[in-house]
Amino acid sequence: MKNIFIITTMIFTIFLSSCEDKIEMPADDIIYSEITKIVTVANADSVITTRIALAFKIDTCNENNKQVMIYRIIDSIGECNGYQQIAISANNSAYMFSNNDIIPENNLWSGDVAYLDDFAGKGEKFISYRAVATYSGPNQEKYYYSWIKVELSADKSQLKIISRADNLTEGNPIKAGQIE
Repeated sequence: MKNIFIITTMIFTIFLSSCEDKIEMPADDIIYSEITKIVTVANADSVITTRIALAFKIDTCNENNKQVMIYRIIDSIGECNGYQQIAISANNSAYMFSNNDIIPENNLWSGDVAYLDDFAGKGEKFISYRAVATYSGPNQEKYYYSWIKVELSADKSQLKIISRADNLTEGNPIKAGQIE
């Protein structure tokens, strides 16, 4: 009799827990832009798209050691009340995403400077950043995630900025390469 009671209780508990309402994320609001711009050693350059300005620079420390970096991100969401952060790995290197990687999972977020040297000769890869809007109140920071598709030549002399996308829905992740 005791076993029947335990089994009945377990079945009833499973039934109730399976009927709970599932929390749905708000729909994505993604803005996609094709850019196709090349930054060279001689030219620091910026890319201005719908709501963001990105500044890229290739510095030459000596003949063989070029440092490629994003040195400024200005995003209209975080411009007045907030800031921007780039997903980084070790040594302030931009975290290298592949197509369909989920952003922001498992990333360290830093300021607006990141080095891209690890991308050299590896084909098209994605950089991610987030705009952080700050407000007063219980939820003081809101995050908006974006990706930028780039390709750095093996000799680090050219950085091609290919495209980018932003998820304008607060808190929603974006997949690298997601355009809608």
